[in-house]
Amino acid sequence: MFRIILDTNVLISALRSNRGRSFQIVREIGTGRFETVLSGSVFLEYQEVSHRLREATHRSVAEIENILNFICHASTPHKVHFLWRPFLPDSDDDMILELAVAASASHIVTHYIRDFRGCGSFGVTAITPGDFWKLLEPVL
Repeated sequence: MFRIILDTNVLISALRSNRGRSFQIVREIGTGRFETVLSGSVFLEYQEVSHRLREATHRSVAEIENILNFICHASTPHKVHFLWRPFLPDSDDDMILELAVAASASHIVTHYIRDFRGCGSFGVTAITPGDFWKLLEPVL
């Protein structure tokens, strides 16, 4: 089974549209087809960005909170006990990479693979939602 970290942009994409692979992946969280891992700091980023971009998602505060609560409960919690910073240009991306390394995740699912250049040296693959979905298709 794949153990993944969702980059925040995938969650926002899923909130904005129910047509893309991001939405399909978020909809599959908790089904057992893959495992999502979440830390407190990553959850707080999901929460902050989701609420900041709420108007663009056309979702109410309650809808966003329900989705975030579901993701929180359906994901495996993990603490990060070490920091690799700075490794990537964006500290928010470093936070995602640190969780992936700490949790031995196989993939970071992101729309911005270029932001995670070098994560392969930690044994983590950055992959787009579309390419990750292709990995799941034989399982689905």
